[in-house]
Amino acid sequence: MSFYFLQPEHQTEDLLSLTESWFHLLSKEPMDMIRKISTQPFPELHCWALRIFSAIASQPWGQKIMISTPGFMEFILDRSTGQTKEAKDAKFELNPS
Repeated sequence: MSFYFLQPEHQTEDLLSLTESWFHLLSKEPMDMIRKISTQPFPELHCWALRIFSAIASQPWGQKIMISTPGFMEFILDRSTGQTKEAKDAKFELNPS
């Protein structure tokens, strides 16, 4: 499912700026908000939160935010979270190579 990703060939300066501004409108601390959602005991919420991280990881501004967010890489690399196969798959898709 790539319908929620801004594909690299469409990543113009204007669209990247727009998607970044939308992300920052989610909350005062959008990374923390999404991470908290991903820790809820509902597999659907967990998977969709990880898919949001995957979507922003495809954009340069998203990569910078992820790298600069304290504890984010440890959170992503922690294999103990995600109890369902779907949750584990969503986390695996996000893991850096």
